[in-house]
Amino acid sequence: MSSTHAGGVISSAGGRQRIRFIDLARGLALLFMVSVHVLEEMTSPAVQGSWFGRVVEFLGGPPAAPVFMFLMGVAFLMSRRNDIRSSVVRGLKLLALGYLLNLLRGTVPALLGLQLGTFDMSEIEPWTPSVLFWTVDILQFAGLALMILPFVLRYVKRPLHWLALALVVGIVSPYLWGRVPDVPVLEQLLDLLWGDGVAVAFPVFPWLFYPLCGMAFGHWLLRAGERQGVPGGGPQPVRSLTPTTLIGIACLAAGSLIILTDYQAQMGDYYRVGPGVLIWIAGFILAWLHLCRLVVDRVAAFPPLRVLYFWSAGVTAFYFIQWIVIGWLTWFGPWITSGWWALLTMAMVLLLTDFLTRCWARRRVLYAL
Repeated sequence: MSSTHAGGVISSAGGRQRIRFIDLARGLALLFMVSVHVLEEMTSPAVQGSWFGRVVEFLGGPPAAPVFMFLMGVAFLMSRRNDIRSSVVRGLKLLALGYLLNLLRGTVPALLGLQLGTFDMSEIEPWTPSVLFWTVDILQFAGLALMILPFVLRYVKRPLHWLALALVVGIVSPYLWGRVPDVPVLEQLLDLLWGDGVAVAFPVFPWLFYPLCGMAFGHWLLRAGERQGVPGGGPQPVRSLTPTTLIGIACLAAGSLIILTDYQAQMGDYYRVGPGVLIWIAGFILAWLHLCRLVVDRVAAFPPLRVLYFWSAGVTAFYFIQWIVIGWLTWFGPWITSGWWALLTMAMVLLLTDFLTRCWARRRVLYAL
């Protein structure tokens, strides 16, 4: 790889350009998601309620999944394969991958644990092997979002209109949650869109808010590249993210005011929050990306950051593998009662996931040859 823009864009051997501050933000999101998954799935309530648990919970909140989804919108906008046909095919693959992950991390170990007598149904309620399979998680949402975004790009032309559509999604979402008939198949389909309950983590409403905002940010990055004289525009990082950071600060202020009007309703349960929280998190993301850009501008080659860049480049494989590891440890691993043991377990899961992701990357290279 060779640098073509200080602290910003690098070109791979295949000519594909990556924006380093975006890779850093995505890599950190993966780090925080693994940490919070270990915390929530493998530690005791005492650990989760400690100062350590609260820090991990925050890092696993705004800087994690919302950043992940926002950057998905940026990547979609900048992709050469954002036409309807290509995006729908990719979306269906991600949707199928999501259910394969549910099977391997949840249904299979649960069935095996029940068969071996490791636990019984009363100990895992409300989860059952069937519920675990139909769980709505990030990959299901990402697949559906990829099937929706190309239609937005085709028929809604202006970035300001994308932001308006994102706001509409945030406003109408609370009126849709849980309005799912008790009809098999139809229930599963509507759960993907606006389901409620513990088995629906990432419904399209309200999570579509973030990739729609990400598309607008990606459009701004491309236009900034054109203004800087980059041939054909291109995904060049701007010299300064100050304009979007100021917008982010305004969103933080506006979101805070809206949250104060009805704190409980706005905060929701993290997966289903009101428009005030969505706006606040959007502001946080813009400020967070500015911070990531500052870090990359100063220490882009710092070895730990290169690990995060690698995770970002193999994001789908990394996410899939970490859940397989955590999923099996959850059913057969120890119940962690110490913050130090939780931290050690997080490190072990990250190291194992990194190793397996690198093995997978090498196999893909061999297959390509």
